[in-house]
Amino acid sequence: IDPSLTISVQQEGASNDYFTFTIGEVTSTSCETTITATDETMIYIVYMSEVSYLEQMGITSADELFEDDYNYFVGMAKEYLDESNMHLLKEFMLMNALAFSGESSITWSGMMPNREYIIYAYGIKFTDNGCDYQRATPVSYESVILPENKLATVEFDVNITIKGPEAFYEFTPIKWDGGYYIDIYSEDDSMY
Repeated sequence: IDPSLTISVQQEGASNDYFTFTIGEVTSTSCETTITATDETMIYIVYMSEVSYLEQMGITSADELFEDDYNYFVGMAKEYLDESNMHLLKEFMLMNALAFSGESSITWSGMMPNREYIIYAYGIKFTDNGCDYQRATPVSYESVILPENKLATVEFDVNITIKGPEAFYEFTPIKWDGGYYIDIYSEDDSMY
């Protein structure tokens, strides 16, 4: 090897070079996140997907993920924008929280317990006329597994008020600040 020869290797930055993910409260059905772009002016997409969806769709690369998102977001925009006003795509995506800049705080809800989700972000660059965009950074992501539902034994104070043919029920949990569901069944209901 010639000692005067210099070899230089340049690699794309690690996926966390563009975004910082902060995972807040995680429940069995939701997850709070804060995503901060290292470049405050960069416009980016942040989204969440259940891992099983990615597997079912055969999404195994950043390009396939971008294409899936692109088709979804542009398809959504085309429900409101026609070809004559597609130059408003950038504004549409920002106003409808499909794209962000700076820091974004999102509470993802409607999730299922005991499942793995990927929360991901990537920078995008709009064309000069604003009617299209492409991915501008690698995909950064964090994995979150939601806990199973925790069941608890809860006692309630129950007040029943009868007014003619109507019955009014008031249930007050004792030493419990979590959610609960109450339903009333006939004593002879064979299902319960």
